[in-house]
Amino acid sequence: MQRTLDFKTGLLTRKMTIKDEEGHISRIESERFASMDNPHVAALRYRVIPQNYSGNITFWSALNGAIENTGVERYKALQSKHLQPMEQGSDGEIVFLKVKTVQSEIEIAESARLRLTRNGKFINDNLVHTSESGMVFSFGDQHINQGDVFELEKVVAVFTTREERNPLISSLSSAKATGTFDELLKASTAQYQKIWEEIDVRVEGNRLSQKLLRMHLYHLMVSASPHNEKLDASVTARGLHGEAYRGHIFWDELFILPFYDIHFPKTARSLLMYRYRRLNKAREYAREHGYKGAMFPWQSGSDGSEETQTIHLNPVSGEWGSDHSSLQRHVSLAVAYNVWEYFHITQDKEFLEQYGMEMLLEICRFWENKAQWDEKTGRYNIDGVM
Repeated sequence: MQRTLDFKTGLLTRKMTIKDEEGHISRIESERFASMDNPHVAALRYRVIPQNYSGNITFWSALNGAIENTGVERYKALQSKHLQPMEQGSDGEIVFLKVKTVQSEIEIAESARLRLTRNGKFINDNLVHTSESGMVFSFGDQHINQGDVFELEKVVAVFTTREERNPLISSLSSAKATGTFDELLKASTAQYQKIWEEIDVRVEGNRLSQKLLRMHLYHLMVSASPHNEKLDASVTARGLHGEAYRGHIFWDELFILPFYDIHFPKTARSLLMYRYRRLNKAREYAREHGYKGAMFPWQSGSDGSEETQTIHLNPVSGEWGSDHSSLQRHVSLAVAYNVWEYFHITQDKEFLEQYGMEMLLEICRFWENKAQWDEKTGRYNIDGVM
């Protein structure tokens, strides 16, 4: 199997040749991408080409709302089901699914449009839709001859109640109106081109270093792109690379914000506004622990509460023990540093006056209260931190 990720376009391609028990050889190719032009849209295309036979092939596609987070071994003993089914069904060539998150009750709606072609001609006539709780399927059979090119094109539109009052209507409308795979890819590639013109760094004489640098730039842009300007969100500690750290916000924007300060200051400002909108939660967190000012949590989620667990499962011993990692109070210092660095680079006085200075002062009040004078040593101590 050959698998390729094109950093320039965000297109993931897989190619393979398989042979079944009866000796039938098939060439299978797949392409998929999440649109950089429209952050609500993703698309994939499968292509099957019989190499030495003619016959029927069976295909099926699904929207799966019963998915569980099981990508991290040490989390498998914990609750991994985070979605509650609400509604599923079909509307012409569209299938749809609506779920909500079990804790925050955010509704998520997906609508998928499936189109089939054989040698470029549409053959959707025998497509069948069915559903069960939390899942909706499209399936069918097609006869193809040796050398035929059978293609399955799937376009998915995703909306949530964080952006739309009725995400299902929005996703259905988007899935019906959006273009073909090739049209969507062309629009997405055009946006990627603008991004790479802004951020690309060329390394001469070391191909591996060049590839690694562009890989990290790509990961930055899929974790927080110019589309983040409209979102109330920050960058998780693991980006989109995996499920570890449960998608929580730690202090890691410290390491990446200078990149956005320079290249995409509106995105950087949006990431800082995520902190500002949770400043009252940070004040509340400080008061709960007997401090003045604002104390930002070590692990932040949707509302800015402390998400760090108080007990931890040791993956080696299998035993539970106390977890003191929430005592890593330097996260507030990172927030303050990020605010000042953003202003230093962008000279955004409006942000500093309306939002940034308030965060800086409240964080200073916390540390002035946290640091205690020690008569014996003649210096200030910061106790009870990790």
